[in-house]
Amino acid sequence: MRLLTEQMPDLPEAARLDGAGFVQLVVSDACNACGLCERVCPTAALHVTKTEDQFMVIFAAQRCLDCHLCVDYCEPRALTVYGAPSLRHVLDEARLLLHTGHMKECTRCQTRFAGSPEQTLCPTCTFRREHPSGVHLPEAVLAQLPAATRERLLAVNANRASALEPKAKVDRTNGRPTRNFGHHRGAA
Repeated sequence: MRLLTEQMPDLPEAARLDGAGFVQLVVSDACNACGLCERVCPTAALHVTKTEDQFMVIFAAQRCLDCHLCVDYCEPRALTVYGAPSLRHVLDEARLLLHTGHMKECTRCQTRFAGSPEQTLCPTCTFRREHPSGVHLPEAVLAQLPAATRERLLAVNANRASALEPKAKVDRTNGRPTRNFGHHRGAA
């Protein structure tokens, strides 16, 4: 396709492919560089490149099918569809740099992640700290689960506070709660 644009140097840059099944994506600062968008894309239109210090989200508009899987599965909601690419970008097979950011290391699990300067934990460890017994799945995955399973998972997250409360020990002889004053068993 690049030959077409070489033979048509006066092709207007502003010629957009609105309504032709092509989309342009925008990535916000909410991106955590998890790479899920890249993994769910059926045509490899998105690519997340990571180095020790930074990450880049790269997009090839000519490969995109406008299926919205990347947008639907993006947990931090960092991806949005924003109009259509130019005809030149599609014909040149351009790979557009959509976003860059800095990588950090999680202080708990040592995973590399993108985050703000004040963040010390990756998104997974942050969720686990806030919801120790909870389950975290993207909205698009939850929507595909049977209703009963989805409700059960959401209830686990909602009831996490009560699940973490210490349970009172009950004296089996009289059915009353026992008191623990720090004394050893059998001490007077």
